[in-house]
Amino acid sequence: MRTNRTASLTPSLLLGGIFGLLGVLGCDRGVGQEVALDRQPADSATAQTPPARPAPASTGAAPVGNTGRTGSGFAPGQTLQGYRPLEGYVLELDGEVVKDAQIYNEATPSILLMAQGLPAPVVLWIEARKVESINLLKVSRTAAGGVDILPNPSLEVHNQPLVIDGPEVRFEVSGHQVLLKPKPPLIGLKRAGDLVAYSDAYAQRAEFYQPSAEVLDELRRGDRQVRVRVYFGTWCPACGQMVPRVIKVAQQLAEAGDTDIDFEFYGLPRQIRSDPEASRDNIQQVPTGVIYVDNREVGRINGVEWRTPESALVALLSS
Repeated sequence: MRTNRTASLTPSLLLGGIFGLLGVLGCDRGVGQEVALDRQPADSATAQTPPARPAPASTGAAPVGNTGRTGSGFAPGQTLQGYRPLEGYVLELDGEVVKDAQIYNEATPSILLMAQGLPAPVVLWIEARKVESINLLKVSRTAAGGVDILPNPSLEVHNQPLVIDGPEVRFEVSGHQVLLKPKPPLIGLKRAGDLVAYSDAYAQRAEFYQPSAEVLDELRRGDRQVRVRVYFGTWCPACGQMVPRVIKVAQQLAEAGDTDIDFEFYGLPRQIRSDPEASRDNIQQVPTGVIYVDNREVGRINGVEWRTPESALVALLSS
């Protein structure tokens, strides 16, 4: 059984040829547009986000919000909120990949990096091409897997400029040569475990999503052979938000051990239509879920339907 949900991602900011602000319902890369920095604003169609942990008591009652954003530095007394994991990138330090590097971005746009080998967390101010080290104690983690930066975090603004070279970002800090570059995307037929192994963010977001127990029971009562193929891109921020919901639905159905629904995930390159499978199935955007019953396509899941994929699946199977 196949369900497809597509939606458009329109860059609202394109900086240096690679950095953009994106919507959250889908990614259209059929023409191979390069976008390296994604902001996923809070929206009714984004993944469920549990309440954030309160900031440590020692931070005081500083005002929150991003009214102090300038794209070039921290405004005094302001908490910079909304850093989210940046999908599909790796960090190299002096030519070696840092396996456990933590990479976040937000809408200024700026990027927060934390990694072994760096003396302190680093913020990259994209518009100003500026590199700034901050106090680790000013980084406050949220329950949703993101971080906020608490007031007055700056330790040092580095003299060496930030260099943007195509999809790569280079800079020097404390004598270290640092490179931020795209991670090779997952391509082809995959299982949920492959996505989780690629990025912990898939598992974290799946954990936060709570499918409807009543709808899952209805899916379990089905007696037809159903196959759900989810076309996705590891480079796509909308997929990073929505695909974990499908992973959670698949996990909970599998736990019962009595489902006839099989879930598979098909990774695509940025040039979506260059993939033969995507071209055959006329995939224009990701994520797209295609639903088969007895090897015959019965429908697709599109747009805001990704908010509750289990409900969309029931609706297609009932039609």
